[in-house]
Amino acid sequence: MYMGADVTILSRSARDSQCGRVAASHDPYGASYNMQYRLQRGTLEEIEDMYTVTLEHLRVYKENRKTYPDHILYYRDVVSDGQFPKIKNEELMHIRQACDKVGCKAKICCVIVVKRHHTRFFPSGVETPSNRFNNVDPGTVVDRTIVHPNEVQFFMVSHQAIQGTAKPTRYNVIENTGNLDIDLLQQLTYNLCHMFPRCNRSVSYPAPAYLAHLVAARGRVYLTGTHRFLDLKKEYAKRTIVPEFMKKNPMYFV
Repeated sequence: MYMGADVTILSRSARDSQCGRVAASHDPYGASYNMQYRLQRGTLEEIEDMYTVTLEHLRVYKENRKTYPDHILYYRDVVSDGQFPKIKNEELMHIRQACDKVGCKAKICCVIVVKRHHTRFFPSGVETPSNRFNNVDPGTVVDRTIVHPNEVQFFMVSHQAIQGTAKPTRYNVIENTGNLDIDLLQQLTYNLCHMFPRCNRSVSYPAPAYLAHLVAARGRVYLTGTHRFLDLKKEYAKRTIVPEFMKKNPMYFV
């Protein structure tokens, strides 16, 4: 099962609260996704209610595949470098607890997706007519020399820049209980960059993380006109999505 998640502040007028959103696949190909979002306190960088979110995603996966996943590949966006231990100790712990609750023995691989950096790559050679901006080819991976010496980390340029210099995405692997080979993980990540349903080309980072942003856009629509949240659970209960609609149209948020 592929999962993508991030956290965002809802609006300038509601900085005391934020929205945690998670998209997860429920088909054999990583192309069909369902979504969950939660309101939470604005001071948190981790998703506070990851336990119930994961339970719901596992339920949908079991409903569609008649079994639980053997592996969970979790792409987590919008995390600062200093928060990696907190994501590992809290979010991943909640995912494991949800798996234990339903008897799922999935191996978990967590990859942090980092876009805010200043690293750029350029090919050695001269500019050609087919490469006007002198960018490296899509699919270029750098996992030596400039990466962290003590952590599993790699850079990937997965898209073709329309204008200017292509910005690589940095990936930090903070958990890999299934001991996925790094070359296999890089290939899976590149393949998922071709699965974003709004684009017929490869995008700059994997579809699960991209879809989590679409979940956020949908969540903001539900919260239009609300400026302060006194009770987050009550506010969320008012905006619970009808289960029958979610079942018939799981990717409506795209």
